[in-house]
Amino acid sequence: MNQKTIVYNHIKEKGSITSKEAISLYNITRLAAIVGFLREDGIEIKTELEGPRSLARYSFGVSNPVQIQLTFREEVLELDE
Repeated sequence: MNQKTIVYNHIKEKGSITSKEAISLYNITRLAAIVGFLREDGIEIKTELEGPRSLARYSFGVSNPVQIQLTFREEVLELDE
């Protein structure tokens, strides 16, 4: 499973992800780049800055999971096989 799919699935299941979570859970050190690739694929992802160090928290920018799955269909189908 590639990093883009891992991040997509994490946001889908947990609602959001931070770079700290990406590093500790999946050893993904360039979360902003992965989010950029997801955005290039048409996935709406919003960024919220939190805390005194402005830690970025990424979540889907749409509330309809069907729309998200249709947009990200290739990776979802890959996981279902």
